Amino acid sequence: MSQIHQFDHHAMKTTFILRIVAEDAKLAHDVAHAAIVLLDEIENTLSRYIEGSDVFRINHMETVKHCLSVRPAMTVYDWPPKHMSTLAACSTSPSAH
Repeated sequence: MSQIHQFDHHAMKTTFILRIVAEDAKLAHDVAHAAIVLLDEIENTLSRYIEGSDVFRINHMETVKHCLSVRPAMTVYDWPPKHMSTLAACSTSPSAH
């Protein structure tokens, strides 16, 4: 018989509550874990506050001479990624931080 399995995770300054209906508790756990990994990847890539994230690094670029590699946008259809490629981002003006 199917049961509701609940998992809580803190990310992006909020609490995500995942409710998964499944007969198999291990399957529910594995699905929740995959979702949590994706949430953390999104946060670590897009955060303005996590030093080293793509957005943080772009916001802190100083001159036009600096370029850096950033990860490409990822959709749920890309998960799990088969390969990771990079894109270049170059600042066009001094940083406004």
